[in-house]
Amino acid sequence: ANGLIDYTKELSAGEANIAGSFKNSQAYDWASLDLNNDSITELIAKPKDCGVDVKKMCSYLIFARMRLRGNQMLRKIGAIEAYNLDILSSSGSGVTELQAQTTTENDFDRETWAWNPKTSQYSKK
Repeated sequence: ANGLIDYTKELSAGEANIAGSFKNSQAYDWASLDLNNDSITELIAKPKDCGVDVKKMCSYLIFARMRLRGNQMLRKIGAIEAYNLDILSSSGSGVTELQAQTTTENDFDRETWAWNPKTSQYSKK
């Protein structure tokens, strides 16, 4: 379903631990979502001073959790400049699409970001 990303829900201990490995992680609010239905959550980080009510362009970061030599690691799979970022009910290549509000003039003027299997990143549709 289309919807807002919930940054208020507490991360699991494992998610919090891996989010904490990100440089300057305290400056961000974190949300966990399973964007590709593989039972492993991806993490979305938004600067704390950004949000629906704040008219400010921000860089939303999307991370996959990966295991490398037995250690959990974050791999950035998207960076989206937007006033706000939502999830869409549609998916491309089995991965949930994201919707970025890129103007304050018109709430309906939004960009859709979809998974690009060639680059293993989110890119603008």
